Amino acid sequence: MSDYTDVLSNTQTLISFRSITPNDAKSHAWLMEALERFEYNCSELNHDDVTNFLAIPKNGLNESTILFVGHTDVVPANETEWQYPPFEPTWADDILYGRGAVDMKSSIAAMLSVIAKNYHNHIYSNVAFLITSNEEGENNFGIEYVLKYHSHLLKNVKRVLIGEPTSENSVGDTIKVGRRGSLNLLINIKGQAGHVAYPQRCHNPIDKGLDIMRQLNEFKWGKAYPNFNSSKMTIVNVCSNSNVFNATPSECEIKINWRFNPSITIDIIQNKLFEILNTFKTNDIKISTQWFNQTTPFYNTSLKFANEVKNAISNDQNENVCFSTSGGTSDARFFDTRQFEVVELGPRNYSAHKTNEHISKTDLLQLKQLYENIVKSHAISCSNLDHQV
Repeated sequence: MSDYTDVLSNTQTLISFRSITPNDAKSHAWLMEALERFEYNCSELNHDDVTNFLAIPKNGLNESTILFVGHTDVVPANETEWQYPPFEPTWADDILYGRGAVDMKSSIAAMLSVIAKNYHNHIYSNVAFLITSNEEGENNFGIEYVLKYHSHLLKNVKRVLIGEPTSENSVGDTIKVGRRGSLNLLINIKGQAGHVAYPQRCHNPIDKGLDIMRQLNEFKWGKAYPNFNSSKMTIVNVCSNSNVFNATPSECEIKINWRFNPSITIDIIQNKLFEILNTFKTNDIKISTQWFNQTTPFYNTSLKFANEVKNAISNDQNENVCFSTSGGTSDARFFDTRQFEVVELGPRNYSAHKTNEHISKTDLLQLKQLYENIVKSHAISCSNLDHQV
């Protein structure tokens, strides 16, 4: 029977669960069984088809407890494009291939191995676990749901560590202490279809869409803001309902995303968008909008925990460690920084979500060591611990 101290074995096991969001594929049962061996009290906080669990260490929660947050769900994998089956962990030249190898089963595996090692050495790790099966999906029943309806369970917690793949060139070189906001928009433009040989009889929605996109691209969204990248609007897709060469469409859709720093708000973005769209509305052209996944920027008001994490990194890495707010959204956005200090730290992100997602043996071992160093200052010595594994 596994003693769970081996990060390589833990990662392989987690990859083998076909946990495509929001299905945990019984990975949570495996994790809870492991943690209960180390005297954790595990509680399921499920809703609809999303599974979440909170694992609290034997001595309970206090202001020094690290709440480790992770997700077992992964994005789908087109198996025909993979060199190795994505849910059959495969080693090749000290590289482990499998969906979730980077995002983020390796982080959960590494923290579990640290907890197991400490326990076998008669040390209680002052670390709690909050794990969800719905970080990659679209519904809101993962960490957001837990914090909204079960926040009383975390009332003593101040420090949050999320194992997202934040590192760039080496494991531990980038610590996320905030993120830009994100906003998605679908614009639907309806006109009049017709034969391309008679343009005077058509009202081509694509023509209007091009004019709209030009104005949106020319507008400067927000200003520079300390510790954040600039705000950016990106047109991610344009499509119509015509699939021939000799007819204009009757409908056109534009998908847009904003990543924005605190110099601009969702209200400002939306008001400017409507101001631009209103100049294009006519009796012949109808424009409608739908907004999705609105998240605001955040930045830790305190960097006490972030500096503790930074100091836990070995001296030869310390010189290269940086605090960052770059990258996409994550579950960090759901934590109120007035109560929690949220730090994101995990493996290198070079293969996240890609075909043939993979992680090296060296990175896995370094990640375990990194987490071990972070946990060390929060551990509780129990020399007379009576336990069986």
